[in-house]
Amino acid sequence: MPDDTATTAIIHSAQAALAAVTSDLVALQDRLAAINRQLPVPPDQESMLEGKIPPDVATELSGCIDCLNDDILLQAVEMLRHAAAVTPHDLVQAFHRQEERRRREQR
Repeated sequence: MPDDTATTAIIHSAQAALAAVTSDLVALQDRLAAINRQLPVPPDQESMLEGKIPPDVATELSGCIDCLNDDILLQAVEMLRHAAAVTPHDLVQAFHRQEERRRREQR
């Protein structure tokens, strides 16, 4: 891909948009965490989490929020942060590190 001014501008615009989406996802994480903090914690929640008794709705909601925040949204935020900040120099360096690893593995 040629590195002309128009292409560079489009890439910078896309990276800025990804940074904005990242901020939105971080805000969503905060909102979900606030909801989670408001949920009641039943005294037998440990037994629910261990599968000894069926979960109640609050425990189910809390688990869903934890999964979203700790796994899905966290990974999405990390990926988007990388994409929003990556430079051609970063990509070339990563490529050279990968090539060096391949060479060492082939020996």
